[in-house]
Amino acid sequence: MLYKKPCTALHALTVFAWFLSLGPMGSNSASAQATNEQVAAVRKNFDDCFYSSVAGQLKISRTTDYNMVSENAFRACSTKEQALAVLMTAYNVRSDAIAAVLIKIKLDLKKSIRGIAANPNKYR
Repeated sequence: MLYKKPCTALHALTVFAWFLSLGPMGSNSASAQATNEQVAAVRKNFDDCFYSSVAGQLKISRTTDYNMVSENAFRACSTKEQALAVLMTAYNVRSDAIAAVLIKIKLDLKKSIRGIAANPNKYR
């Protein structure tokens, strides 16, 4: 039986850093460039979907429950989230690390919404 090393916070953070840095570091090959562009496009699609959904919700509602608005946006963008997971799976990222990366992305997006709500003039 193979020993499966547990996913540590450091490993998840390393995977997350790799994912956010848009691919393997230090490689200038054409395939690495294509990987970087693919990862960037999938992540941008997810972020754009999230912010668009949040903006749409806030236009029709005067809620100040930004967690609820964010969670609704994540549900609206579940296909884009699945694309992120599929892409990481294609690059052999373990499922527990994928889950950690997706949670980190979501927490960062929620934090950004709270920041925008706290300083709306900064974003006009």
